[in-house]
This record gives sequence, C-alpha cells and structure tokens, in this order.
Amino acid sequence: LIVAGVQPARSQAPPPPCSGHGTLNPDSTCSCDNPRPAAGASGWTGGLCQVPVVGLDTQTLASHEAQSGNLESATWKCYHTATPAVGDWNYLSLQLKQLDGDPDVYGMFYNASDAARYPTGNTLGWDFREVSSSSRDFVQLSVQRQRWAHTNAVGVYLCVTAYGDHVTSYELRSMFTKCPGGFTQVEGTESVATVCSAVSGAAGEVPGRCDESTGECVCEAYEDHTFVKPEGSEHDDVPSELGFDSCGSRIDFVPPGSNGKTWEDVSLEADSWAFYRFEITDDDYQVLVTMERDETDGGSAR
Repeated sequence: LIVAGVQPARSQAPPPPCSGHGTLNPDSTCSCDNPRPAAGASGWTGGLCQVPVVGLDTQTLASHEAQSGNLESATWKCYHTATPAVGDWNYLSLQLKQLDGDPDVYGMFYNASDAARYPTGNTLGWDFREVSSSSRDFVQLSVQRQRWAHTNAVGVYLCVTAYGDHVTSYELRSMFTKCPGGFTQVEGTESVATVCSAVSGAAGEVPGRCDESTGECVCEAYEDHTFVKPEGSEHDDVPSELGFDSCGSRIDFVPPGSNGKTWEDVSLEADSWAFYRFEITDDDYQVLVTMERDETDGGSAR
C-alpha cells in the first residue's frame, strides 16, 4: 500500500511595513521613527525607513569628531546635525577616508519649513555629493552656504553608502566654519582641521587667516613665496578650484637674477597645486622645466 500526499508549502511572513522602523501611511508612504535625531540619539530614515541615522552635535572647528562605520554592499548610514545660526557659518567642510571598499558621501540641507525633506536611501534628491573615493585614500568637499537654495538651513544630513558589491569601511569628518575650511594629513597624526589652510593653533608661518566679518581668507605673502592669488587683468578668471580662495596654493619664487632653481622633496595632497614664478627678460631664449617623481612613493603629478 502506497500513500502519497502533498505537503502545503509554508508561506513566509511578509516583511513588516516600513522595515519595522516606522508607520505605514494611508498613501503607502512611511513615517519613520525619529528621522531627525538630536545629538546622542538615533533613528531611521529612507523611503522604507531602512537607513539608520545618528544624531551628532553641531560640528565646528573647536569641536568635531570623526565618525566611522562598516557597510554592506548598497546599504546606507546617515548622520544628522543641526547647523549653526545663519550668521555663524559660511562653509561646511567634509573629509571621507576610504578604509576599505568604495564609500561615497551625500549631503542634504533642510530649512525649518521642509517638514518632508528626508534622505530616500538612493542617489536622488541630494544637494551635494563626493563619489570619487575609490581612486584615492581620502576625498574632501567644501560646501558654501550661499551657493545652495537652503541658505537658511537649520539642519543637514550626511549619508555614506557602499558603492558596488563589496563591504565598505570609512571614516567621515565634518565641520562648519566662517571661512573656507578643510582637513589635512599631518605626518604621524590623524587628519587635522584647517581654516584658510592654516592648522588651528599652529605656530610660525601660516598660509592665511580668516576675516570673520567678510567670511573670506586673507592670504599671507613672504620673502621667497606667497599664498596670495596672482593679480592683474590676465588673472581675473583664476578658478577657485586652484585653491587661492582658501590660501591653499603656494607660489614659490625663482630668485631674481638666477638662471634656475631646484625644489626637492615636494609633497602635494590630492587635487592640490604648487606654483612657481620666474621673471623672463628679453635676453632669455627658452625656459626649460623638468620634473621627476619618486616611482615608489605617491601618485601621479603633472
């Protein structure tokens, strides 16, 4: 006697609405739990409340802290912070350090009236982004408040995602400043914050100083070099990307009357520039420039 039967397939329970981190609205959208957490708290954001968000203190030159994390492929993690008062900042500076994989960072400001402006968990709808970290150890981004529609922003999201199909590890730094700021790598230390390319509290020669009344850098000039932008009508269109607005580009001088000069062991951070100025007389026939690069240290230079 053979008895045969069919065992009904056990159906899987459907996933909880809004990833279990929010409330499903009648229009099928989600209201996430605590999407704008205060400093020290956490919550959820994204179209399906699938993205964790951590609340941070407002990051400033005097008080900022690196955030680090690990992300599975195509997942996100966000950080939320209140902006300083409108008159207390002009720039938001970011540094994203790639520890493993390919992290990208995205940012979104919101005004007090933007009740429904939240990250969606995809690459659409952001105010700014930096997505080139796979080609270098770290990337930097400076966002000027006046260049965005949200000039009266009261908060900002900074979100990191793992691009591609690999696990990603990262370190993220940010700060608000009145003048152009950034982060630099000092040998033997972690990244340190700069304003007008000067390390806070550093003694001796500095590239520039911040005029907080105007929000502009006042660059310094020295006997054999300067950080001041070239002047004259032929230099009116010098692009800001060259770094002169933040006193980040140095111009070294060939001594007057000299037939040449050699600069050795020059180091440049990614996307930075070095300039050299020399005078040409009617007696000069040609200008010869050579450059050598250490094949075992550093990247490419042009």
